[in-house]
Amino acid sequence: MIKSHTLGNGLRIVMEELPFVRSVSFGIWVLNGSRNETAETNGMSHFIEHMLFKGTHRRSAMEIADTMDAVGGQMNAYTSKEYTCYYTRTLDTHFDVALDVLTDMFFNSKLDEAELQKERNVILEEIVLRNLREAIKYIKSYEDDFIREAADVSVQKRDKELAAKKKALTEAEKRITELDLIVKRLYEDNFNGKLTDERFIKLSREYELEQSNLTNTAETMRQDLKQQEQKKGNLNNFIAATKKYTDIQALDATVLREFIDRIEISATEKWKKKAERKIHIVYNFIGAFDFAEAVKQRRDMAINTEQIQQKTA
Repeated sequence: MIKSHTLGNGLRIVMEELPFVRSVSFGIWVLNGSRNETAETNGMSHFIEHMLFKGTHRRSAMEIADTMDAVGGQMNAYTSKEYTCYYTRTLDTHFDVALDVLTDMFFNSKLDEAELQKERNVILEEIVLRNLREAIKYIKSYEDDFIREAADVSVQKRDKELAAKKKALTEAEKRITELDLIVKRLYEDNFNGKLTDERFIKLSREYELEQSNLTNTAETMRQDLKQQEQKKGNLNNFIAATKKYTDIQALDATVLREFIDRIEISATEKWKKKAERKIHIVYNFIGAFDFAEAVKQRRDMAINTEQIQQKTA
């Protein structure tokens, strides 16, 4: 039987007794979740949830874990759209320990600045891990669509950039050849007395400097083109990598090397009223691809199709 009681301060206590078990589950539910956040505070509920495990004025993070482990208890938390929950599970004989630890965390957390910085990295890892899971799930369900979409988003763009760089390289090489001929004529004109020494020195220096700069630029473009040519067709490599995993439980160095090229975090623009940073995950082989947006579009298409079918039925 479930019993509910509201204290004078508004705190609601809900209890359910199960006489045939010897365990106790105790939790604190906070009526604040992701739906209560603004653009400025986006992710704050989840961030605070993590920070409460980082130590109190009485216990370090290690001491919190050790205290629960010593009695064989479990402690965890989660954040949903409407609330955040912190909870423990122990034998009924250890309820006093669970109550003391959880309330200490909830009311006396230090929120240390150094731990805040560490936790930012943890949150970033979770974002990357969530995106990787979405990538694996999406490709597993919609591989053909992904090939088409990724081609539309990245391959065509890359090929267009590749063609532009090839054109620029061709023009640079053509100009280098032209400069060779121009410098050669300058020498001939100077030798034949058609060009003064002063004029010859000035023009030859200018053309040789231009040629030197173009030569360096052309070499850089060749190396860049070589790398981009090697990346062509790598879409299949990315798909093959995702098929090696049914689910990724943790973000380790092997997974990072296999999937992630780089993570770009935009700088805070101070002139904006709402300070926010955007995170862009650039994958190996395919570049930036928003799997979350692809999943959303797929879901919206399914809803629209269902609505149309209902109207025409």
